[in-house]
Amino acid sequence: MESKSKELKILLVDDDKRQLHALEKLISKLNLDILKAYSGQEALALMLHNQFMMVVLDMVMPDMSGMEVARLMRGFKNTQNTPIIFATAFSKDEVQMTSAYQLGAIDYIIKPINEDILLSKIKVFRDFHLFEKRKQDETLKLLSELQDKNKILEETRIAALDMLEEANEARNQALKAQHELERSLNKQKAIERKLKVAIKKAENANIYKNNFLANMSHEIRTPMNAIVGFADLMKDCALSPEERNMYAEIINTNSLQLLRLIGDIIDVAKIEAGEMKITMDRCYLHQLLRELEVQFNQLRQARGKDNVSLVLDIPDDVPFSCIKTDSFRLNQVLINLLNNALKFSEEGEIRFGYEIHDSVLLFFVQDQGIGIKKEMLNLIFERFQQALPDDSAKYGGTGLGLAICKGIVNLLGGRMFVESEPGEGSKFSFTLPLKVVDEVCEEYLDELSAADVADIEGKTLLIADDNLSVQEYFIEALKPYHLQLIMANSGREVVDLYKKHPEIDLVLMDIRMPLMDGYGAIKEILQYNPEAIIIAQTGNVLQDDEKKCLEAGCKGFLSKPILKNDLVKTIRKHC
Repeated sequence: MESKSKELKILLVDDDKRQLHALEKLISKLNLDILKAYSGQEALALMLHNQFMMVVLDMVMPDMSGMEVARLMRGFKNTQNTPIIFATAFSKDEVQMTSAYQLGAIDYIIKPINEDILLSKIKVFRDFHLFEKRKQDETLKLLSELQDKNKILEETRIAALDMLEEANEARNQALKAQHELERSLNKQKAIERKLKVAIKKAENANIYKNNFLANMSHEIRTPMNAIVGFADLMKDCALSPEERNMYAEIINTNSLQLLRLIGDIIDVAKIEAGEMKITMDRCYLHQLLRELEVQFNQLRQARGKDNVSLVLDIPDDVPFSCIKTDSFRLNQVLINLLNNALKFSEEGEIRFGYEIHDSVLLFFVQDQGIGIKKEMLNLIFERFQQALPDDSAKYGGTGLGLAICKGIVNLLGGRMFVESEPGEGSKFSFTLPLKVVDEVCEEYLDELSAADVADIEGKTLLIADDNLSVQEYFIEALKPYHLQLIMANSGREVVDLYKKHPEIDLVLMDIRMPLMDGYGAIKEILQYNPEAIIIAQTGNVLQDDEKKCLEAGCKGFLSKPILKNDLVKTIRKHC
């Protein structure tokens, strides 16, 4: 690809020589033919004699603005449809941004430029141009072959006419020539069919490219809008600490969304290049599945999908707890499938888990959502493909998730399947080789000893959490340790129960609860008993959240999802 990439030209326009050289150094990684211009006039002169794949254009220049250059570009035959990425240090001129997009700009990047995003955008266009060039070469080759065959046919036809003038022997030769002619015609038709298929593939590739660029633009701009917007709002000195923390959390959430998108793009590239690394090690399967159950029950409630239920289906009497696979990648596949199931379900049940078939584990995620059309089932595992391309704005996504899942499953030695009916839901399944770890394998590597368990046996815990699934998780996780558990569903209830039960040794306090939040409950309990031991357990995981909990009087801090071993260690430390 490198030698062919050099045939593609990109024009960098900026009056700042240092900025221009920095861009040249960055884009040189893509092995393109880079031309530079330090002014609008110089850029237009280059456009008269060159065909550019893309122009990266500074908005503000002394002799001619980027907008003027763009308008004049559209008058040149060579640059009528050339993609433009505007680069500017000004971010709030919405009129200028609108004008830029009306001129055909594909993006509007604010300086200082994010190098990874710029490289990703240019790489997409480079790959598309290379793909188009390859298809064009194939088409020209087919046309050349067709012309050669037509020439042969014409020569054969003339020879046949000449032979018809001969006697009976010449007539036999003419019949033979006719036979050859028919064979040539069949070959010609075959070439024409191949040509039509090639043209259709090129048209589809262009459609997929446009859909992907539209989806990618939406997926990038949506979190960037929140990040830029709330970062600007945080400049207001009159903000309360609560508002500032809320804005920071929104910025953090949207930043993580962007990171996940970049991670998906990188994963697809690694899978296609054969560079994704698989680490086969111990995987505590039931622990992984139960943590996913807690995580997605919380996500389900956060998205307001109370009409959807989540069910974990694990076989009874499984003779193992530890298998050999890449637990990180297995978790990544299941998270992708569960996210899709939750996204496309408004009611009904989402069931996930696994079955055992001989020496194979069959994992599944089944929902009762909107389902997938039959003609899309063979396409959804291809990159940039979506089951509902017309509704991509409603449901979001880039069409990379299932392609990543299939690639990971193949690398883990398995296969992926899908069954679906529109309106009836979908079932995604995949197999993995069952490799049980032979050595004795506890559910956690550093499980408490019998003596340690005795240290906390019989202690009384007050657990405050308004999520019933989380309460059930605590009950199951702590069952082996013979603790006395008291459950509270609100901040007000936890205060009343603490005053009613003086035997309570420790309080696990959720921070976000109805009627009274965790901070209010902590304050009242410590006023009643300054020696009370309270451990915060919350889904708020910013550094300021932990600091705020400790300053409120908590003795410790656990962030959700909470692993069993961390939970028991914390109880033992403070009881």
